[in-house]
Amino acid sequence: MPFADVRTTSGEPHRLYYRVFPEGDGCSGRPLVIMILGLGGVHQAWALQVERLMRSCRVCVFDNRGLGYSVAPSCGAPWTTAELARDVLQLLDALGWHDHVHVVGISLGGMIAQELAVASPERLASLTLLCTGPGQTPGTETPEQTNNDFWRSVGIEGDDSAKERTALGLPLNYSPEWLRSDRISDLHDGRTVTNERWLRKFLVLQNSSVPPDLQAAGHGHSGLPSPISLLKQAEGARTHHLTYERSAAFRGLDIPAVVIAAELDCVFPPTAAPELVSVLGPTCRLSVLKGCGHTCIHQMPDEVSALIEANISEGERRLPHASPLSAAPGRLAAKL
Repeated sequence: MPFADVRTTSGEPHRLYYRVFPEGDGCSGRPLVIMILGLGGVHQAWALQVERLMRSCRVCVFDNRGLGYSVAPSCGAPWTTAELARDVLQLLDALGWHDHVHVVGISLGGMIAQELAVASPERLASLTLLCTGPGQTPGTETPEQTNNDFWRSVGIEGDDSAKERTALGLPLNYSPEWLRSDRISDLHDGRTVTNERWLRKFLVLQNSSVPPDLQAAGHGHSGLPSPISLLKQAEGARTHHLTYERSAAFRGLDIPAVVIAAELDCVFPPTAAPELVSVLGPTCRLSVLKGCGHTCIHQMPDEVSALIEANISEGERRLPHASPLSAAPGRLAAKL
């Protein structure tokens, strides 16, 4: 089973669960893409992006420490974004992906991706950051009410029922107008349903799915994240701070980067995006998704995937022996 054995800075062992798509041989020469999720997320959340990217790339998705099928270290040390980036670097080592890697991160995962770019910029071919920020920038903080609603939505604060927690969580991650809008749903036999109804079923299927290798070994679904893991991740996000000085090595390597902000993001307000672009330097550009909430990978999957693909293509173009992205048949990401 695909587990990578990694260690904390202090030497404490733990394991990361990962999957690489397409599965099997015959994919050599494709761009290498690693995708990093945010607070509380599990690897299946990238399904809509993997379905598209795997047609031309090799894509690794994984569970951060203490989430999904990945194991948390037993030591009580803080989970800083730099420490979480160290996990990712060791996963890349286990994969044998030592250079020319395209890094994609959303929310807290975007902060981890920033630390990856600081620690080992020479290993990156491109950097795509979604709905995230540089941290500790005045005027870009997550509103206090949003923080309170989030902790209630995951059951750490308050005594809300499961239905009440879901009602709190959805508006934090998706724009209310989008939730109310209709769509033709492949999850409802082609019927027209609201986005909220589609999303609820999508999330149920995502959270209850078991990867085939784990299913064969007798594992069930990974269950809900522990409050301790969520609190440690949140503290990592709170203490994250990318400065112009810290990103100097990244700026010196001409690596294409894009910061993708969501206009209606109440978790990482889009006011944080220009500061992040400035810190990353002249090779970084900004794209704003109009009418979109925080979890843009579900609300605007096609637009997000297209922006990721464009940045990967630019990164490939700048490599010493560049070759264009080639399309290859993909497999359904519903197998995630």
